Amino acid sequence: MPPGQIRPRIFQTVRCAQPDCKQFVPIHRPSTTAQYPFWSANDPDPTKRGYVIPKQYHDPLTLRLLEELPLPNQPFDAQGRNYFGVRGVTGGSKRMLFKVDHNITPKNRLSVNYREIPNFSDRFRIRKDELFFTFPGDKSVTRQPLLSLSMTLSPRAVNELRASYTFSDYSRTPPGEVGTTNFTKEKFGLPNVTNWGYPLFNFNSQFGNALSSIGLNGALGDYIEHQYQVSDDLTLIKGRHNIAIGGDYRKMMLNAKSSGLRDLCCGTYTFNPSQTNSGNANTPGGTGGWSAASFLLGTPNGIALRSILIPYYYRWTVAAAYFQDDFRVRRDLTLNMGVRWQFNSPRIEKFNRQATFDYDNPIPVEDVNGNTRGFAFNYLYSGYNGRSRFLEPAHYKNFEPRFGFAWQPAWSPLRSRSFVIRGGYGISHPPTTSRGRDPIPDFGVGSSGSWGFLRWQSATAVPARTQGVDPAYTVTIGRNPPVLRKNPNVLNIPEDGQICVGCGTVQDDRVPGGARVVFTRDANSPYVQTWNLTTEFLIPAHFVVRTSYMGQKGTHLYSPLLGVNFPDREEFEQMLAEGIDPNELIDDTFGRVDQAGNPLQRPRVDYLRANPLVGDVNVAGLTNANSIYHAGSISLDRRNQRGVLVRTNYTWGKSIDTSSDATLNGPNLFLWGSTRIQDAHNLKANRSVSNFDIRHRVNVVVSYDLPFGRNRKFFKKANRRASMILGNWTASSVVTTQSGFPFSPFLNDSNGIPGGATGTERIRPNIVPGAPIRNPRWSRSVANDVPYFNPEAFARPEFGNIGDAARTLDWARNPWRFTANATLIKSIYPWAERRRYFELRGEAYNLTNTPVFTLDSGISYSMFSSAPPVCRIGCVSLAGPMPYLWNRTTPPTAGTREAIIANNYNQNFGKLWRDRNGPGRIIQLALKFYF
Repeated sequence: MPPGQIRPRIFQTVRCAQPDCKQFVPIHRPSTTAQYPFWSANDPDPTKRGYVIPKQYHDPLTLRLLEELPLPNQPFDAQGRNYFGVRGVTGGSKRMLFKVDHNITPKNRLSVNYREIPNFSDRFRIRKDELFFTFPGDKSVTRQPLLSLSMTLSPRAVNELRASYTFSDYSRTPPGEVGTTNFTKEKFGLPNVTNWGYPLFNFNSQFGNALSSIGLNGALGDYIEHQYQVSDDLTLIKGRHNIAIGGDYRKMMLNAKSSGLRDLCCGTYTFNPSQTNSGNANTPGGTGGWSAASFLLGTPNGIALRSILIPYYYRWTVAAAYFQDDFRVRRDLTLNMGVRWQFNSPRIEKFNRQATFDYDNPIPVEDVNGNTRGFAFNYLYSGYNGRSRFLEPAHYKNFEPRFGFAWQPAWSPLRSRSFVIRGGYGISHPPTTSRGRDPIPDFGVGSSGSWGFLRWQSATAVPARTQGVDPAYTVTIGRNPPVLRKNPNVLNIPEDGQICVGCGTVQDDRVPGGARVVFTRDANSPYVQTWNLTTEFLIPAHFVVRTSYMGQKGTHLYSPLLGVNFPDREEFEQMLAEGIDPNELIDDTFGRVDQAGNPLQRPRVDYLRANPLVGDVNVAGLTNANSIYHAGSISLDRRNQRGVLVRTNYTWGKSIDTSSDATLNGPNLFLWGSTRIQDAHNLKANRSVSNFDIRHRVNVVVSYDLPFGRNRKFFKKANRRASMILGNWTASSVVTTQSGFPFSPFLNDSNGIPGGATGTERIRPNIVPGAPIRNPRWSRSVANDVPYFNPEAFARPEFGNIGDAARTLDWARNPWRFTANATLIKSIYPWAERRRYFELRGEAYNLTNTPVFTLDSGISYSMFSSAPPVCRIGCVSLAGPMPYLWNRTTPPTAGTREAIIANNYNQNFGKLWRDRNGPGRIIQLALKFYF
């Protein structure tokens, strides 16, 4: 909405440092116990009553940004976001295939083909020229030359050799003008390194917040892949044995420029309530505040920028060999026996730009008197000082036995009905190569910046030295913008191949960003056992009844990251009891400084860790997870008789595991089982149905050649013209219905648990006994607005405790999905020879126009959008059942539990997101000519 209409409710925590308000400084109020919470009408400062930010405080850059937003018009949701749900996509695809087959000799055949498949798409809100909200465009460009040589060595021996090269470009690029014009610097005066880009301004969604993000939203990346492959298969027939022997070798390459690319071009500026909340000794962390108010002040809570981007060149190898014997023991029994060997190497980096954190060998850090004050640790680069170029163990003994059979019992009643039993068992090793496309770990983050706004602090806190034009004041994007720090040394690897975290007083910019990652060297090779049993029985009227059972067991699967350097629980509790905010930034107690000589500032909680110099430490590559899957199905198929084909089946299945992926709409199975759990040291407590579990599924396929025209039941004597119009019609339909995915709720904050809700942990709620899990207020008519899952069925655990909810709720699932597609095809043969003909097709997808209701795992599973105040003594307890806060028209009473929860509540919790309910009915017509 226009700036004049924005009246954010705030308690002011900053003041103008100069008459023209070009600089802000924090207001420190540690001595008073009085609270001025959200929605208070009794502010002691009369100029702030009415909840309006004085005009002289408005940041000039934010006012310019607000002018670009569309005015209210047919709001998309209850929060008034009129443009948030409007999306568009433009795309294109051109395909080319070239193939030449040549019979070198009667026994040798050469085939050469080349295919090119370039796909492009741009995403946008409202219109492509509205740059205030854009998405990266996607590329999927593939080029592949392939050579195949088939050689008949004898009447019973055939060999086939194949060689190919595949080039792929899966880059995510900025759309249109954003990729060619430097809006970041030229329009907004903000720093960047590239000559293109548009910054991203993020807002934490809150109760009543009508703002969404502004700018280029989504990860950018240049991903170029190369694959070289050679394979050979030899088939031999000896008596009753059909023997196959083969091998495969692939060299894989990935050249990536990804991590931080958006922060290099544009910067990410995050605004949340922290800058405009109130706080004192009883409420460290504050109450109240609003992201929109913080945005009007121009004071971001966090900034991410980069001055350098490191390219990574990953390489890995896949090799395999196999032997297979299909042995026909007798007419009614065939056995399949074989073994496969497979090697998937861990990836290496061409210039050894990857390292593991050496947590087993601490380095004492002493003070001037020789007393040990703590321990530092080295990052060890791969390939140096005799170390392997792999970060993880390589497994060379992955042998995979395979067994199968097909048996037709000799019992005469079954033989006449063509009764067959088939079964099999096998072991396979899932790929352990790569780790996705992004670098792990990521070097060079030290040359970027993330500088928090110093909100209310204690009496002893030192005002932050920000990385702004004037470091004495907080960063404001339009008055005191940030500056970039450049250090080309981040590209240089030390001669001994190690960099120290915590050594000396100057921070090394080469230290990888985020949590320290320890790659385990004693991991097992993950493997999966699969077994199945199927029966087929031919019954009258050309129907086949098929029953089957399949089981699968995963062993030594990758587990979530394991944290090993959490803060001390008792000291954390004591800090809370004294009213001290554990996340308060203070000058580093070890005297460390950054490259500019400014003292590093670290949160207090870091100094409660066993090793305070290194922060979070995660062990990666553990293989102690497991899974089990059972499924049974029954199908009834009618073979094509008189132009009618019918196939229908029902499948019941159940998948249980300890660490399935937590993002249904974007699986990240390569990230060590990316499920986040409550206690990484108790993986058994994470055991539940899988996030992707589908309990019931029904499919029905019907195809019918309509009985009109020559040689058909009706109009069989029609002349050629009439038959051309009436005949050769085929109608088909595919109907599918299945149960929904299980619900996986979590708090989205640590609930006062040291180390909780980090990158590897996720605290879950309690279940309220007797409360309906499905919201009784929900119906299909209000599906986009009213939560599907009842917030009142969940409760916040007592402060400092974990919840009793399972990782996934088997009894609480997304709505059933139903889809019906139909096709009508007419073949037209205008010439006597039927080699050339036309085909007229009419296709309808989602024929019944039924919405496919689905929760978005990224925004609908978290109960809170921001962490409630860290508070234990002298404050309101947040434990207990959740109040129903959806679409409140009046604010709750200030200072109450309901008000604090409302201020941090995620309005999308349990809601079926309106722009993710599947496409509507799509009807398309096509005319094809075959020649």
